[in-house]
Amino acid sequence: MRLRIVVGACVAGVMSLPFASAEASAAIATSVSSFGGASELGVGDAGGVAVVDLASTPDGSGYWLASPDGTVTGVGVASYGSMAGRVLNAPIIAISATPTGHGYWLLGRDGGIFSFGDAAFFGSMGAVRLNGPVIDLAPTPTGHGYWLLGRDGGIFSFGDAIFFGSAADANETFTAIVVSASGAGYLLIADNGDVRHFGDAADVGTLVGTNLNALVTAAAAAPSGGLWLLGADGGVFSMGGAPYVGGASVAGGLEAVALVASGTHGPGYWIAVSVAAYQSSLPALPAGSGTGRRIVYSNRMQQVWVVDTGEVLVRTHLVSGRVGTPRPGTYAIFSKLNLAYAYGGGAYMYHFMGFAGGVGFHEIPRVTRTGQPMQTEAELGLFRSHGCVRQSAADAAWLYDWASLGDTVVVLP
Repeated sequence: MRLRIVVGACVAGVMSLPFASAEASAAIATSVSSFGGASELGVGDAGGVAVVDLASTPDGSGYWLASPDGTVTGVGVASYGSMAGRVLNAPIIAISATPTGHGYWLLGRDGGIFSFGDAAFFGSMGAVRLNGPVIDLAPTPTGHGYWLLGRDGGIFSFGDAIFFGSAADANETFTAIVVSASGAGYLLIADNGDVRHFGDAADVGTLVGTNLNALVTAAAAAPSGGLWLLGADGGVFSMGGAPYVGGASVAGGLEAVALVASGTHGPGYWIAVSVAAYQSSLPALPAGSGTGRRIVYSNRMQQVWVVDTGEVLVRTHLVSGRVGTPRPGTYAIFSKLNLAYAYGGGAYMYHFMGFAGGVGFHEIPRVTRTGQPMQTEAELGLFRSHGCVRQSAADAAWLYDWASLGDTVVVLP
């Protein structure tokens, strides 16, 4: 017999708190490896902190490492400032250097921009409702503008950056934008290895159909032409004639998070390895979130943390819920159903786990009549639900298998 439950939504008050990063629950071993003509420079003071991105000077004499709390570590080059110690509305997800190498921009997951050195501010998406979180920033060759890339493939142009098109209709999750040498085009790179070209950017091919061992996390243009793609496992794919000069070794629990060309020092690049870029860009487990085996859900951050016995953080991921729902407090999982229905049977969702009245964790629901998802996975991290807590298919399946009836759920504002 197939079990069926119809779930509803609760209504509660609205509360909000600013983002503030917390210390990671486990030791972090960040490293930067050099390949080809790139000089071996190390990580400076960033060896024990999470790093989400890397930006280099034009001549390859040094680089900056960016952390999700806004810390910037200069290696072989001075830092021009950071957001360390400042309260952020969203974690930092990327750093990009100016064409002169005398400044840089920091990009927040919410589309906020912070400028340092000779980097000028041309606008941001920080106060705009987005279809999905922002993932990357690329400046124009003049440094008088920049493009922002959304995880859903959307493009936002500022200053002298010209809009040449987007991949918002691709139904893929994007991870990087690479600008052509002229600035009259760009490549958009998805985590499945798809590469889409716009303007005068050359078609370098695609990895779609290739059996990848890991998702693509970063990309960079080779000085002589072509493109390098970086896999989370440290593997490098050379496309469009870019020379291959090696890949990084990645230990368990870590991920290759950034790749940047080494400038004028011959064909080569640096690869940064740290905790998973996507997860390290998410706030760490907040203080005051309970003890013991539990699931922690922050309504303000639209994020879930999974904590096992012994205070071991085993997973964290973005979700989509409803503002203020359910009310902050401590709950428990009281039902688990592989298939559930909502909206009077008009939608269905897999891996439902109820914990607060009709509110539960589950996969993004699908319209019963058409099977179409009610939002994209790229929109996770934004309020999209009528009450429940939506997750990606992979996260929903994982949490469903991990959790047991009676497990604690702590809901934070």
